[in-house]
Parts: sequence; structure tokens; C-alpha cells
Amino acid sequence: MKGPGSPDILVIDDSPEVQALLVRQLRQIFPSVRVRSAENMHEAIDRLREARPELVILDLGLKADSGLRFLKLFPKGVREYPVLVFTGDASKSTLTEAVRLGADDFLNKPVDPLVLESKTESLLSGRYSSPMKFFGRRDGIASITLRFTAEVESLSETDVSLVTPMACAPGTAFLLGLGLLEVPCKVTSCWNGDVSGTFQLHAKPDRNLSLLFRVELRRHIQALSRSAI
Repeated sequence: MKGPGSPDILVIDDSPEVQALLVRQLRQIFPSVRVRSAENMHEAIDRLREARPELVILDLGLKADSGLRFLKLFPKGVREYPVLVFTGDASKSTLTEAVRLGADDFLNKPVDPLVLESKTESLLSGRYSSPMKFFGRRDGIASITLRFTAEVESLSETDVSLVTPMACAPGTAFLLGLGLLEVPCKVTSCWNGDVSGTFQLHAKPDRNLSLLFRVELRRHIQALSRSAI
């Protein structure tokens, strides 16, 4: 089984189709998950009275009532569970307001199963990292460019292992700087590192590198191997 054993997750969305899709995706991640649903704020409050969930997945675009109102009614300092919001409006103002009101993280519609898995497992297991430290094209914020220093633990033509100060969603594309060489890579997995505030990141270099590019990459791989001896 992936992640925590039998989590209780409350999905708040007024679309039966979206509810069914999320339930199916969540059960692929957590086979014994208990998923409860609510179509509006009134039903959501009833579900919360029945039992405290371990995670709430909230649609910010509820037709009858804004999902932001839920965050105002149940602020982060009062509730005992994380809230993962999702929306078709990826505007900076909407997401900033949601985070300001206490949302723990966010997803964009249509929901990407890999990002849903990464973020639900992270929030449920207590390995959560601030949404301001979780970037990637799958999150719909590809326009953001970041530079940070990473420790290269291992490097080959097919795999890269890094220790970074930044969590990255699976599928995130980035450039690994090796001297004057910048190697296009894509994240395959990311989890908390052994040291607090760090993340263990595995990635794969682009398969379509030119011959000259590969020769230069091999030179760096050999230099890294010699320095490790």
C-alpha cells in the first residue's frame, strides 16, 4: 500500500463527476481510503460534525458558495486537518488569497494524478512542504524560474540523485548546471531528506542529448567519480 494506511478524506465539490474522479484517483493511491463527499457548505459542516477527516480537498469554485468561505470559517489555527484546494482559476490572486486564508497546498484543474498523489501523501504523512517551495510545470506555474544550489549525490547518463532545498513535483523539468554545461532533466520522485529542510530528488537526464553534449556529460561523471574516491 502506498502512503498512510486508511485515511479519512473529505472532498467538497458540487460536481458529481469531479467527486467520482477524485474518489477513483484517491483509491488508486490509498486502496482502503474512506472518502466522504459534500456538495455545499451545509453538507460539509455536517460531514465535519460526523467525524474529523485527516484531509479536506476543497474546490474553490463552488457555485453556491465560495470555497474561500470554508477557509474563513475553519482557519488553520482552529482546524486539526490540512486543506488541499483545487481550482480552474490558476490566477495568482486566487491562489494567494487561498494560501493567506490557510490553505495548505493547491492543485489545478484538471487534476493531475501524479501531483494529487505527491501532495496527498505529503500532507497525510506530515512531510508537508510550504506551497511556496513546491514548484513544477504540473502545478501550472511554469513561468516561474528558480535557481538554487543542490548537492549531487550520484550522476550517470540515465539517473541523477540530488539533495536540494526545494521540493519538486514529479514531472518537473529543470536544468542541472555542471560548470558551463546545463543538462535538461525531469524529476521522477521527491521526498524529505535526512536533514531537516532538505529534499531527496531523483531525476532522469533528457534522452535526446547530442553526441557532443553526452561527451561533456561523461567528462563530468568521471570527474565526480574520481572526487568520490
